[in-house]
Amino acid sequence: MEFPQSAALTAALGVAILWILFWRRSGSKRKFKRRIPGVPDQPVEYNIQEGKGTPAIPGRVARALFKVTHSLLGKLFLMPSVMRKTNALILRDILMKDLPTFAPLIPWEGSKTPKKSKDAVDLMKSLTSKADADKKLESDFHFMGISDFHNAYSQGKVTPTDVAIKAIKNIKDSDAVEPKLRAFVEINEEQILEAAKESTNRYQKNKPLSVLDGVPVGIKDEIQVASHHLRMGSAFMGHTLETEDSEVIRRLRANGAVILGMTNMQENGMGTTGINISKYHGTPRNPYNVNHFTGGSSSGSAAAVAAGLCPVALGTDGGGSVRIPATFCGTVGLKPTFARIPCLGSPVNGFSVCSLGPLCNSVRDAAIAYACIAGPCPSDSLSSNQPPVELTGFNDKDLKGMKLGIDKQFYEHADPEIVGACNKALDVLKSYGAEVVDIQIPELEEARIAHVITILAEMRSSLHEAFCNQYSEQYFENAGLMSTIEMLTTTDYIQAQRQKTRTITFLKSIFKDVDVILLPGNAILAPEIKPGYLKHGFSDTSMTADIMRHVFLANLTGIPAMTVPVGYSMEGLPISLQIMGAWWKESTILQVGRFAEKCLEKRKPDVYYELL
Repeated sequence: MEFPQSAALTAALGVAILWILFWRRSGSKRKFKRRIPGVPDQPVEYNIQEGKGTPAIPGRVARALFKVTHSLLGKLFLMPSVMRKTNALILRDILMKDLPTFAPLIPWEGSKTPKKSKDAVDLMKSLTSKADADKKLESDFHFMGISDFHNAYSQGKVTPTDVAIKAIKNIKDSDAVEPKLRAFVEINEEQILEAAKESTNRYQKNKPLSVLDGVPVGIKDEIQVASHHLRMGSAFMGHTLETEDSEVIRRLRANGAVILGMTNMQENGMGTTGINISKYHGTPRNPYNVNHFTGGSSSGSAAAVAAGLCPVALGTDGGGSVRIPATFCGTVGLKPTFARIPCLGSPVNGFSVCSLGPLCNSVRDAAIAYACIAGPCPSDSLSSNQPPVELTGFNDKDLKGMKLGIDKQFYEHADPEIVGACNKALDVLKSYGAEVVDIQIPELEEARIAHVITILAEMRSSLHEAFCNQYSEQYFENAGLMSTIEMLTTTDYIQAQRQKTRTITFLKSIFKDVDVILLPGNAILAPEIKPGYLKHGFSDTSMTADIMRHVFLANLTGIPAMTVPVGYSMEGLPISLQIMGAWWKESTILQVGRFAEKCLEKRKPDVYYELL
């Protein structure tokens, strides 16, 4: 006998009403924590929670569980319990009178009439001229950097056209073997060769546009590039070619960089491992061990740089998406201050937690790439009010006077092998005159939840059309996350922005006493790719929490952060140190990062291609 539709509707409404009544009744008895604006609870306690999610669940099982959890009854009964268990609703129990901060645009506190900084070309040239000083720090193996390409072109040893032809071949070769590297998902050979030809002509006339002229660069599949698709790692978006370049691509082209094409990424930027089970994209492999993940979501950019396919690649970082893959793949990853680099031409434009940033094989190359693409854009109101781009102190001989802040419990909340490698880097920094200062960062768990709510809400808004029209085509975990945000309210979002204000206030106070804050690049090593993951996917919320533990703070508050390789595990997997600075102080974290990388003799990855 078929159950009448009207009876089913009546039953569902009855259940909903009972649940609402129960929720309101239980909610009325809650005890709220009251907080004074800008003042942490006393005493300050480290409260980051261990991952409370389920253990790793195979894709087929996880897909079924997500369907049940996000059904009507699941949303009524299961999801509230899951969200409470994972602390997603803790901000509901807190009374905050702090005004909400929707975009972390922190006013620059420098001179109102600053000295005019060098233009990007001169700034990059000053960095390249002293690059040889760092080469003695490496072992017999040497990653080819920007200065290597520029010097080879200037001396006539090789031309940008030669390099472009080899880059195209290497990219094809990297996907002609098993397992495929899948660092790049799209290249335009004609466009590459045309740009390289123009660069070759300029070098022959001794008139390169900058030190980046002729240097091959990879671009994350989340940044608009003319004559390329913008798929955002999905199989259901970007069916037509883009007709315009984003602002960062215009700046790269203006400096002569050769755009190789689009690098792989995790679907819609929603993930931390780099997995992508779409037949078009596939999962990129970690050049240091192809049986381990690259990290996400700028997975292809990290793999491309680590494998030598290009010395520079761009990524986006809304929840560690530059720094996580940079850490797992042993490259440098820089997330600048919020709005330091204009995001025009990228779907992440308007995300209050996201920044564009470079991935490179050295801190010096990261500084050069940063100098090229950073700075205000007249048509981007978010990026318009910022201090001049400068790199004061980058070539200093020591770190005397530099104060390094360490929240010991936060710093040590990681795999012991990772903490050990970071401590060795810390010893190197102290040997150059830096001083360690003990700090405590209040309300970290609340800040973590505020970041989760903020980034999911902004992604849900940005991907509204895709969510509504291609829900069934999305990776099941992404679809689940997008459904989860519907369980939250506007009050939850406002509470998250109030917490953002509080955390910014705490960091402002801390940065009065220290120049940078140090943390591990990640709490765990690059996870292993287990059987079945690549075909059906998987879900592991505890792993996600571990991977994001040390990265969310910079995204929520807008401060600049950079990961620098400082060691390898017993298995040969890369380990990084993370350096965070005050707003607009990229020069400081780059300065510290240059000394941090001195502790490491870099090893050649298992998968590596020569361009020079």
